Amino acid sequence: MEQNDNDKDIRGLFENFRPELPSDEEFMHSLDRRLDAVETLRSIAEKQRRSSRIAVAAALAAGFVSGVVCTLLMPWLLDTVGGLWSTVVPADSWSYVPLVLCWFVVASITVLTAMKVFTAVRSMVSR
Repeated sequence: MEQNDNDKDIRGLFENFRPELPSDEEFMHSLDRRLDAVETLRSIAEKQRRSSRIAVAAALAAGFVSGVVCTLLMPWLLDTVGGLWSTVVPADSWSYVPLVLCWFVVASITVLTAMKVFTAVRSMVSR
């Protein structure tokens, strides 16, 4: 019984509700504006995808080249770090640390180079 009363109240509430519909011209104009906005967003997203692809390719190439260069410089870097390490720590103690430090430096330089190139290329291409 109580549900019936609620139904009557709700029906009474919406009985006089007659929304005004916009004219066909207004509706089409509104629809055209929305479609234009969607098309604009699509083109912006496509530009961003394109610039990201180019930036990733450039970052990949720069990371590879910097990794190769750093790896070629590894003997010099290892001698330098090993010499500094031997002045701080006795000769046979912790002998693997200079090698680990050198690889850490090489990896850091490579990653930072790739990241900077990605950022620079993406900002140049997106203009």
